[in-house]
Amino acid sequence: MKRSFAGRVAVIAAVIVLGGVMALSVLPQNTNSTARAESSGLGLGPENRYECEKAKCYDATGKKKITNTQVSDKDASGGAVAGSTGGKNFLFENTPEANVIHIAYATYNTATMQVTIRYPDAEEFIPLCVIDFSTSNSWDMKSSYIAVSPIVYIPEGSDIMVRPAVDVNLDYLYFTQESAAGGQEPPKGTVSADSFSVSAEPDVMAPYGSSVRLTEGQSFTAKVAGNGQFNVLSITYSADNGATLSVTAAGGNSTEFALPATPRRSYSEAGIRLGDFKDGETLTFTSTGGELRIACFTPAYAPESSTVTVSDLPAGSARLTVPLDGIWDACGEQYSQWEVPATVPELFFADAVPVPGLWGDAAYSLGSYSNSKMWLMRRVVLEEEPSGQVLLRIGSAMYGRYIYVNGAFAGSYEYNYSSSVTDITGFLHKGENRIVIMLGSFSNQFNNPDTPAHVLYDGESSDDEPGITDSVELIFNGGAEVDAVQTAADIDRGAVTAKIRLLNRKDQDIVTDMKLTVYELGRFIDGSPDTAERKVGELFTAGITIAANDTAELTTGAITLSDWSKDKCWTPENPYLYRLEVETSGDTYSVRFGMRTFEFEAGTGMALLNGERRFLFGTNVAIERYFDDALCGTTPWDEAWIRKLYAEYRSINWTCFRTHLGHANSKWFDIADEVGMMIFDEYPIWGNAGDDTIKTITPEIKRWIDDRGSHPSLIVFDAQNEATYDLPDRIIKLGREYDLQHRPWDNGWRPPVDDNDPIECHPYILGTGGISGIEDMTKNRPIVTTADIGWKADKYIGHAFILNEHGEYWINREGKPMSGTAAIWAQAQPNLTDAERITYYCDLMSAQLEAFRAGRAYTGLLFFCGLGSSNSAALGVTSDVLEPAVSSARTLSLHPYFKYLMENTNAPLGIVVDTYTEARTPGDVISVPVTLVNDTGAPVNDLPVTLVIRASDGTVLWAERRTMSVAAFSPDDPGTATELFELSVPAYKKYCGEGKELLVQAFYTRDGRTVFSQRKWTMESAKLSGGDLPKYSWLYTNELPHEYVRKEYLSVDPGETIDCDNSGNTKFARILPWLIGGIVLALCGAAAAIIIIRNKHHN
Repeated sequence: MKRSFAGRVAVIAAVIVLGGVMALSVLPQNTNSTARAESSGLGLGPENRYECEKAKCYDATGKKKITNTQVSDKDASGGAVAGSTGGKNFLFENTPEANVIHIAYATYNTATMQVTIRYPDAEEFIPLCVIDFSTSNSWDMKSSYIAVSPIVYIPEGSDIMVRPAVDVNLDYLYFTQESAAGGQEPPKGTVSADSFSVSAEPDVMAPYGSSVRLTEGQSFTAKVAGNGQFNVLSITYSADNGATLSVTAAGGNSTEFALPATPRRSYSEAGIRLGDFKDGETLTFTSTGGELRIACFTPAYAPESSTVTVSDLPAGSARLTVPLDGIWDACGEQYSQWEVPATVPELFFADAVPVPGLWGDAAYSLGSYSNSKMWLMRRVVLEEEPSGQVLLRIGSAMYGRYIYVNGAFAGSYEYNYSSSVTDITGFLHKGENRIVIMLGSFSNQFNNPDTPAHVLYDGESSDDEPGITDSVELIFNGGAEVDAVQTAADIDRGAVTAKIRLLNRKDQDIVTDMKLTVYELGRFIDGSPDTAERKVGELFTAGITIAANDTAELTTGAITLSDWSKDKCWTPENPYLYRLEVETSGDTYSVRFGMRTFEFEAGTGMALLNGERRFLFGTNVAIERYFDDALCGTTPWDEAWIRKLYAEYRSINWTCFRTHLGHANSKWFDIADEVGMMIFDEYPIWGNAGDDTIKTITPEIKRWIDDRGSHPSLIVFDAQNEATYDLPDRIIKLGREYDLQHRPWDNGWRPPVDDNDPIECHPYILGTGGISGIEDMTKNRPIVTTADIGWKADKYIGHAFILNEHGEYWINREGKPMSGTAAIWAQAQPNLTDAERITYYCDLMSAQLEAFRAGRAYTGLLFFCGLGSSNSAALGVTSDVLEPAVSSARTLSLHPYFKYLMENTNAPLGIVVDTYTEARTPGDVISVPVTLVNDTGAPVNDLPVTLVIRASDGTVLWAERRTMSVAAFSPDDPGTATELFELSVPAYKKYCGEGKELLVQAFYTRDGRTVFSQRKWTMESAKLSGGDLPKYSWLYTNELPHEYVRKEYLSVDPGETIDCDNSGNTKFARILPWLIGGIVLALCGAAAAIIIIRNKHHN
């Protein structure tokens, strides 16, 4: 199609304009873990920037004007930044209408910025939002990041104040109008305002850009979309002062309900149960009170919770536990000012949520959880009047739990990472009862100085959804309550000691006897013991007085176990279990335990499990980051899923893990007890712990230890992740004294508190060097990144050093870089496909862990991480090494190439090709160190070890076998032995041209298993030869390690010797050219014959 001259000019002009827009959108800033992608929105953008160094500056109160500290920075937008900003307010006046704030910054800190707003019609500033930011690892703007606010309404002419919690260099700020739906497609069946019977108006805050405004008495109609039968309508609305809405179905049935007020011009979701309706029906929406805007509605189906019926209430010393896990009716309620109501307000429990489960697990949608309460309701029918005590136990929940029974407030527990037990005896009656649990929000707890609860702030997590995160139970008993039990084993005497807390909730003293009985359970298979339990010990104590409304704590004498032998000690290989039953005059309670001791040996730092030295191979489980994952769902509470994950870990000899920045629920510990996983249980402190004090945090620390204290899987308590203030020191002193086993405590980035405590190491030191960078990495002494210890660990030699973070090259499960690692990949390996990136990442992780293992500086190597979020956008920084299909136990698996490498990396007798340079020059004479690392507990003598170099088609280019011996790992010997293999890098033309890859493998075969270590060499340009390949009559192909990626390496029949001719080809390969040549000649002959015949035919 030809265009006119004017048309061509128009096209050129359009291209110029488009180029200008694109140029403005590509600024010299990096996105980071707190940033969404920058957008110029609807006409706003970075060209409307406010320079932060020019902003008016006020003190923390926002009232007193102070000097804005300007710091020169040649890479800053205006040549300078606002510095020393912590606790100061920065004013930006007369803003455009917008809904997102972007701030360019640089800092070493991770924290938040509090944003307040003064509306054009107001005199005072009020809270608007909190903006998260994480470290850019620099104060310079050449490494700047963009921090982005949530969607908030900012009218034109408003004034904004920004107050960073800690120092961060601020460059500039700008505003945009973004899609409130975040670019996501509407849920199936959503009907937007543009499809209503009245005209819609543009609306910057509406999810899909428009809304219909209703004043009192006004109506509109709309047809139901979707496919199927529905019973719930989810309405997205905005009502600054609240409103009342009536919805009438086609049959004339009307439902009227009150819509709570929303923050100014913000949208929320409300669910209405309408009874059954279907697609195609016409609904009428009428405001029967107040003004509101409706942006869209979505039909849904939400199952109703089942009623729990309780009969045969216990008598005497019996306890009845009634599980309340399952579907609960649910709704969300936005608030502008946090309060705990005395009674349950009028709510529409139209949604359904699984318990345990999170806000996002709702059947359709509870709306935004920011500044929202989560309400959950379950009906319980008692067939008789309760005569004893009734308790509601919640294993854990976020953020704060507030209990209501039959509408009345019954009690609260504001802590997030421990269990609560609420006495609801006086609130229940015969017949139907409604138990309601209200959960608070992260923003309230994080910003509320009056709450005693600690709440995790994780700058690398995008979601902070509320939810009940462990089981809920009703407990019926008669009093003299067994509130907590801890156990400690004496494996030399074959005895167990118990620490027990009894609780009296009555107004008069109780005197009770107490009987302790120990039962031997044995091993468990898929959740069930493999033998019948049998009684092996008991202890009786008479006349214990529990004062009114008080507790009695006592530590028992040793209970000797009959038929004891040390082969019944709990270990990962033999997770043998017992049960302790405690019976009082009004209660009976049981805990499982194992006969197990664990400590770190002072002076050597070695881990001692039941007195035997053990190297710790493991990983990290970042459970709350996994909550961010789109496929998380209810898998963290699925027993089959947890068992499968543990089985995957054990398949590569991971026998321990750290719970990292989150709270794994009780099933993780119960199952770990049964399958033999050992756990470092970390209390979720990272960075600033806000207003926490040892006084406010003590109740949760003690309850946490009570909850976990008898689990044999729990070997180390961990007070924190990377904090440097001294609160964790005090937590450790408190916790160790309270813990009956006096377990070791890890102190994160603080020095160890006790001589036997470990030190955790986070050596993020690879930079952009990739595998080659390992060559210069310190391997034979621990690299301690702990701020209060420094990079030199000499002062603490003799402690255990646990490496539990490393390898800053994270990718998501599909092989794409995470937002926080994209820059590293762009410099280190810029041109890889997703599949190639997965392969390189696995090679890198295996090589780094092997290097650390060979260096023998660490007591344990815990790969980071074995479970996290695969969300590479927004706040995605770290990830795991699972296959993408994580949503079911059936498909849950570590990546097969990672497994292929790591089952060798973690072999009890390890072997390491202890060289890491990736680029090699053919013909260079080099030494290749091969190291054996012995964690078998016994010496290994005269072991044949082979080093082999193969081409990409499997051809052996060089091989040598030597005999090696290595002592066992002990205080007197590191348990390592190294041989130097001298060789010339192969230089054969056919195999070693520039860019070609060689595979270098060291391996041994022992007890029928071949264990290997491998590196990949990329050939550089050099003079190549066409010489003969050597013959190896002693090398059999069934000895060679199976190569995961190129299986043709085993194309020779197993057992056949490698018999190469002077061209380097195997027997079949020698005749292959002749076969190909014959086929080509035959085809050419046939083609020539056809041409001759056709020519004759035409002639």
